[in-house]
Amino acid sequence: MILQSATISISPASSRACFGNLVSFPFEVIKNRIVMGDTANTPDIFSRIQIIEGMAGLYSGLIPSIMVSLIQTTGQEKLKKYFQERLVPDIEAPSDQDPPVPPIKPHNLVIYETISAACAGAAISFVVTPLQTLQLALQFGSGPEYLNAWNAFVAIWERYGLVGLYAGFLPGLISSLLVSASTWLTFSFLKQRYISSSSKSTLSAAKADRARLERQRGRRVLQLIMGIATSGIVASVVAAPFDVLRTRLVHDAITGGPLKTATMFDAVSKVVEEKGVLGLYAGIVAKCLRVGLYGVGSFVAAWGLERSFGFEQESN
Repeated sequence: MILQSATISISPASSRACFGNLVSFPFEVIKNRIVMGDTANTPDIFSRIQIIEGMAGLYSGLIPSIMVSLIQTTGQEKLKKYFQERLVPDIEAPSDQDPPVPPIKPHNLVIYETISAACAGAAISFVVTPLQTLQLALQFGSGPEYLNAWNAFVAIWERYGLVGLYAGFLPGLISSLLVSASTWLTFSFLKQRYISSSSKSTLSAAKADRARLERQRGRRVLQLIMGIATSGIVASVVAAPFDVLRTRLVHDAITGGPLKTATMFDAVSKVVEEKGVLGLYAGIVAKCLRVGLYGVGSFVAAWGLERSFGFEQESN
């Protein structure tokens, strides 16, 4: 029974992580190529990789990326609730003699939830940073030691130790914090708008025929998909500079580039010197496509499991 319960609980998360990465991961590879100096546009890079390296090139580093997504999917909501329980003030008076505590205002609750989401994202970054390093190592590393994730892990550990696995940790930490906070804040805003706009039709839906109810559900699903994609794109734009810095630092740490032992501030100076301020947003189009497609793909996978097998999606 324990094994069965664990399998049921992990199946939606693993399906979301796998399907979301399958439909979006090539744009992650393209984004990293652009960050490291490829001047071609996204379609040309896609075609070139497919012709020269095949599908293996477009999905180089996929396994670590799926593991990162799985950890983020299963841990984000649980950690957010953990931090929220400790950040949100108790709204119940401890005794009858104490004066009643006024309820938390909605906008203050959103702030508490956003801070909780940011703390959860920062905590998860401590776990997923080595996996993100392995993902980049498989894309940029040369030699037989970078043919698979395990060999890459052993090679980095033997050469650089724990410091190598956590290369680019600071910009990655800031990026995770910003992504979690901006994603939650944007999606909460959009979700509230959707709820308020559909509340008037909820009562009439009880008396409507089945076809009308299905149409309303279809519109709801479309609204959620658009909300997920939009919040992911907003988060990508907000955190893009730190994602660029992390990619540069990890790349040079693995390949022995000029930023091998540099700090985040050295990386900022180097990028701005080479490409200007817009260099901090290199690959932003591919990044937005990656995040938007991942959000849509993971939602569709979870929704399909719910419709087919009765698995429930985790609430956002």
